[in-house]
Amino acid sequence: NESEIIVTNYPNPFTSFTTIDIELLQISNVNLEIYNFSGQKVYAFTNERLSAGRHSFIWKGEDENGIKVKNGIYFYWLNIGHFEKTGKLILMD
Repeated sequence: NESEIIVTNYPNPFTSFTTIDIELLQISNVNLEIYNFSGQKVYAFTNERLSAGRHSFIWKGEDENGIKVKNGIYFYWLNIGHFEKTGKLILMD
């Protein structure tokens, strides 16, 4: 249920890291990924079952190999059951 999921990300724009917070009211299967402007996946946080409550994911502007990505616009994609949300992340030095 969409009304049971709260998602925030801060700071945005960011220079060294941004935090994506998800508040779940029940145990849920959660998939959270970061994509660049071209639609290529650059980072995956989780694809697992998470408990109810608040979960924080910190993205340091790096790809899955720990290499800093270029400044620009990125998107997080969150999928929880039938709920999907995309949000814009702006990386600036």
